Amino acid sequence: MSAPAHGDPVVKQAGDLISQLYDVQQHAQNVADLRSELEAQQHRQKEQDFGHRMKLREIEHATGLLRTQHEQELANVQREREHDARSAGLTARESALAEATRAVKAEMESHRADMAHEVARIERILHSILERLPVIEVELGGKTRTRKAKVLPEDSD
Repeated sequence: MSAPAHGDPVVKQAGDLISQLYDVQQHAQNVADLRSELEAQQHRQKEQDFGHRMKLREIEHATGLLRTQHEQELANVQREREHDARSAGLTARESALAEATRAVKAEMESHRADMAHEVARIERILHSILERLPVIEVELGGKTRTRKAKVLPEDSD
C-alpha cells in the first residue's frame, strides 16, 4: 500500500478539519481567557462595592453619633431652659446650638451628596466596562458569533 498523494482529496479534507479544529481550540481558549478576565473584573467590582458600602456605613454611623450628640445637647439645653429661663447666657448657648445644628445638617448633606456622586460614578464605570465586553458564542462545527453583551439599564435614582 502506498502513501496517499499530497493532492489526494482525503488528505486535503483531513488537513482542513485539523485546521478548523485548531481554530475552534483557539476560540475556546479566547473564551476561557475572557471569562476569567470578566470574573476578575467582577471580583474587583465587588470589592470596590464592599468598600463603598463600608464607607457609607461609617458615614451613617458617624451621622448617627452626631445626631445622638445633637439630641443630647438639645435635651441639655431644654433642661437648662426649664431651670433658668431668665439666664442671659442661655440665649447665647441656644444660638450656638442652632448654629451647630445647621453645621451638622450641612455636613450630613455634604456627605450624602459625596457618596451619591461616588456611587453614580462607579455605576457609570461598571456600565461602561460591561458595554465593552463582547459575548462570544462557539458551536461545535466551527461557527463562532460575537455580539455585544446585554447591559442592565442604568438606574436614574
